[in-house]
Amino acid sequence: MRYQRVIVLVFALLVFAASLRAQSTISGYVTGVVSDPSNAVVNDASVTLKNPDTSFTQTASSGSDGVFHFGYVPPGKYKLSVTATGFSTAERTIEVTVGQSTAANVQLKVGSSASTVVIEGESNPIQTENGDVTTNYDEMQIQLVPNPGADITYIAQTAPGAVMNTQNGGGNFSVFGLPSYSNMFTINGMDYLNSYGDNNKSGATNNSIGGNEMQEVTVVNNGYSGNYGSLVGSNVNFVSKSGTNQLHGNAVYDWNGSSLNANNYFNNLHDTPRPFDNVNQWAASIGGPIWENRTFFFVDNEGLRIVIPTTSSVNIPSPQFEAATIANLQAVSPGSVPF
Repeated sequence: MRYQRVIVLVFALLVFAASLRAQSTISGYVTGVVSDPSNAVVNDASVTLKNPDTSFTQTASSGSDGVFHFGYVPPGKYKLSVTATGFSTAERTIEVTVGQSTAANVQLKVGSSASTVVIEGESNPIQTENGDVTTNYDEMQIQLVPNPGADITYIAQTAPGAVMNTQNGGGNFSVFGLPSYSNMFTINGMDYLNSYGDNNKSGATNNSIGGNEMQEVTVVNNGYSGNYGSLVGSNVNFVSKSGTNQLHGNAVYDWNGSSLNANNYFNNLHDTPRPFDNVNQWAASIGGPIWENRTFFFVDNEGLRIVIPTTSSVNIPSPQFEAATIANLQAVSPGSVPF
C-alpha cells in the first residue's frame, strides 16, 4: 500500500508538470506595480486586463507591495485598466507573448476616478528568473520571413544560437551544438514531432506547412527551466490564430515555374534544354464571431503542389558486350529471340 501511494504521488506530480509545460507553451503572464506620483506603492487597486477583440477579461487587485499578477493569459494585445480611490483611472495597451512575463508598471495620477489617463509606451517581456534564450515572432514576422514551401519550423533558424543542419540525420537546424533531433515542436501545447525521428519532417515534401494559421511563434533555446521539459534542444512553440468579434481573413498564392528559372551550367554545356518545373502554393483563411464575445470560428486551408525535374544515371551495355551476349544466347538456344 505504501508503494502504491508513492506511485500515485509520482504520477500526479508528472501530470502536474506536464500541465504546466503545456500552459507555458500557449500562454503568457502579466505582472506590474501600481504606484502614485511620489513612487509610493498603491495597494488594493483594481486592475482589469481585457482583450478588445474577444472580450476575454481577467481582474486582479494590487497587494500590500503594489504588485499585481495575471497568469495563463492567451497571447495577443490587451487593454490594462487600473482604478484606485483618490486617483484617476489609468489605461495602457500591452502585448502578451507565449511563455513570457510582460512588465506593465502603472503610475496613477491624483484625481477623480471618472477621469482617465492613457499611458503611451511599449511593455516589453522581462526574463530575470532563468537563462532561457527566448525569441518571439508575431504574425507579421512569420509572414515576411522568406520561406519557400511554407515550412512553419523554418523561422526557428533565425533565432540566436540556431544554425542550419548540414550533418546527417533529420531536422533542419540545431542549436548550441546539440543534434537536430533534440528539438521540440508544439502547436497549441501539443507535441508536433515525427514519430520515427523526433524531428519536424512531415508530408511528401518534408515541410510542415501551416504558417498562415499561426499567430505567434516562441523559440526557446537553452531552455533548461522546469516549464520546458522533454528534449534539451530548441523548444519551438506555435500558437494558432482564432476568431474574433471582427470578420477577418486573407488569401495568398505563390507560383514558381520554368519560365522564372535559368538553366544550369552543366545542361548548357551539353546543350540540354531547361527542364520543366511547376510549383503552386496557396493559403486562405477566414475567422469571425459565432456568438459575439463568447464563441468564434477560424478556418485555414493551405496546400503545396510541386512538379520538379529529377536526374538519375542509367548504365547500358556497350555495343560489343551486347553483340557477344546475343551471340552466346543464340549459340546455347538456336532460334531464340533475345529480349
